This record gives sequence, structure tokens and C-alpha cells, in this order.
Amino acid sequence: MKRIAISSLLVLAISIGSSAFAYQYTEQQKSAMYDLFVASYIASISQQVQAYPLPSNKKQQIISFAKNNVNKQQLINETWGCVQTKEPMDQLGIQSCFIPWSKKQSADLSEFILKMNPY
Repeated sequence: MKRIAISSLLVLAISIGSSAFAYQYTEQQKSAMYDLFVASYIASISQQVQAYPLPSNKKQQIISFAKNNVNKQQLINETWGCVQTKEPMDQLGIQSCFIPWSKKQSADLSEFILKMNPY
């Protein structure tokens, strides 16, 4: 019985403590952060694709796929738990929250490019 009580207190302390480490962002800040991230992501993809030795129409197909493959709500769902634990000024920490999502996006984009140019 003593073990259960100690375990319960430990779980309660951890759950209370974890919410204490969440930073408060307004909905406007949250939306602006994700809008900026998505815009930067698309701009980065566009810039990289322009360097590929491909016809313009294929470049546009890749860029369009990248834009259409971004689901902002899904991005928020996958990253917000991590982002809100980072200090707002910790840009590297915040960016680290997006790595798993970015890897999935990159895999999707690579698969699209391979399907587009079968050898």
C-alpha cells in the first residue's frame, strides 16, 4: 500500500511539474510561428528545387507537391507538445521539435521525385 501511495505521489508530482515547464504562447503567437515555419519550409524547398537540373514544369510539380503535402494542423499536432516546452528565445530548441516532421516530409518528397522520374 505504501508503494502505491508513493508511486501515485510521484506520478502526480511529475504531471504537475511537466505542466510547469510549458511556456505560455498566445494563439496569435502560435499561429504566426507555424505560418512562418511553413512559409520558410516552402521557400527552402523551392530554392533547393531551382538548383536541380530539371525542366521548369518538373520543378513546378515538385514545388506544388511540397506545398500540398504540408498540413498545418497535422504539423501543429505533431510538434506543439515539444515546442511549448521550449523557451520562446531558444530557436535551436524550437527548431529541434520540427526534425521528425521534416524527416517525414523529406521522405514523402523523395518518394514523389522517384515516382516522377522512374529509371
